[in-house]
Formats: sequence, C-alpha cells, structure tokens
Amino acid sequence: CVCVYNAWTIPFRLAFGMSNDSIVIDWTLDVCFVIDMLLNYCFVSYVHDGELVNDPEKIKRNYIASRLKLDLISTLPFDLVAYFLLSQFPVVW
Repeated sequence: CVCVYNAWTIPFRLAFGMSNDSIVIDWTLDVCFVIDMLLNYCFVSYVHDGELVNDPEKIKRNYIASRLKLDLISTLPFDLVAYFLLSQFPVVW
C-alpha cells in the first residue's frame, strides 16, 4: 500500500512541485519502513523445514540473507534524490 503511494506521488510531485505536507507524509512513511526493518531483523520468526524458528541469531541471519537488500533499497528517499538530481538540470520550457 505504501509502495503504491510512493509509486504514484513521487513522479507527480517531481512534475508539479513539492509541498511541506507531502514531505512530512513521506518522511513518516520512511520512518515506518525503518521500524518495520528493525522489527523484522530482530523479532519475526520464520518456518524452516516445517518448524518455527525462534532463535534470534538464526532470525537475523535469515533476514540478512533474504530481505535486507530489498528493504534497504525500499527505504532510500528516492524523491529527495530525484529532486536534488533534477534541480541541477533545470528544464527550460
């Protein structure tokens, strides 16, 4: 749901400008993503060979091996990166 929000709003705001309200919403959602990453890293159990794994070290290793890269990429503030990159090359109409 949040990914769909980002997929629609980032290009829209880059094309039509950014408001302070949208920045607050984006940063709030980014903080929620980071909290979700920390909770997944520390506490989320998983099933391996039909058994529930509750060992924190195994959970951490599984998370690092499986989802950490994707979660890190998804938490990057692409809207700010694109805004700063595009502001260096102004478009002349």
